[in-house]
Amino acid sequence: DYELDVLLENDMTCTGIECNVDTLRVVKVGNVYYEFVEKPCIQLAFYRDAKRIQGRDNRNQGQMCANPDLPHAREACCRGERYREVRSASTSYLYDGERMTFSTAAERCGSLCMFENVNNENWWKKGYHWTPKDCSILVKINSEGYIAIVHDTDIAYINTIPYHVQEESTLNWFRVFWDVDGVYPGSSDSNNCAANNCKAMNDGSCLCKTSVTESPVFSDTSAISVTEVLSQLFIGASGPPPGSVGTDIGNGVIVYKLDSIVDERSVFEASDDKGRVFFLKNVRSTVNIEGWEGKIPEIYEAEDATTYNVTVKSSSSATGGKYIDYDLES
Repeated sequence: DYELDVLLENDMTCTGIECNVDTLRVVKVGNVYYEFVEKPCIQLAFYRDAKRIQGRDNRNQGQMCANPDLPHAREACCRGERYREVRSASTSYLYDGERMTFSTAAERCGSLCMFENVNNENWWKKGYHWTPKDCSILVKINSEGYIAIVHDTDIAYINTIPYHVQEESTLNWFRVFWDVDGVYPGSSDSNNCAANNCKAMNDGSCLCKTSVTESPVFSDTSAISVTEVLSQLFIGASGPPPGSVGTDIGNGVIVYKLDSIVDERSVFEASDDKGRVFFLKNVRSTVNIEGWEGKIPEIYEAEDATTYNVTVKSSSSATGGKYIDYDLES
């Protein structure tokens, strides 16, 4: 008989190629296959040093941002100065559908590039691949203070950012807690998008840049209660950090420390009044709203431009615009 859900109480020693991968997706036990399921609420939507990932074909596959510290994409090996490799990058994954961190992909390949295609990927495979390109996570803020996440990538060929993170189409609004309740870009006529150097969108929302800062919540563990842990720590952890040492500090709290230091890498273990065990990171992650330095990005229509040294030939083009001819003698 096999259990439907299995929770490993201890780490298992890897063997063979298992030791060379960042994560497992499916394991076989006897004649039964088990899927590895991540714990909820342990990954953040805003993070630092985002990298661009893209599908096997950058002309018609999605491009978006990903956290380089998490196994969210596969490798695509190529050297940017070799056009043949750029046109057809290669992979060397150790199992079908393997995902890895950015550093593992870079180490395994030796070089990553902005590839055009991946040569040995079947058309039905929809996974993403790492690129060396930096990626920006923006935020869209509506009139009620709700936000939607936007990924800003340097698009190749056509706009293929998935709709749920595309600045014009996303409708994935959710509530956040502002430093000052009710005060955010677009909250009033005086605190509008322009006042924050953010971009005003057609739907009335503001599009702003973001940055992330992290700081430890607790630095002294001499007298921390279960109530304080559960009420002040909100970011979950999959378990104790690898290589950490656990210390029972009393009051039903265990702290796992790296290098004998209580910092943002530490994890606290505590149980609530229903007996549920929580592993919580000792970190406060703050998303800062920022604007663009200098001129806010805008899109201008060619029909609205002022023309110099040109002759307007027609105003009845197929798109309703103007056909002009440059006066090279002026």
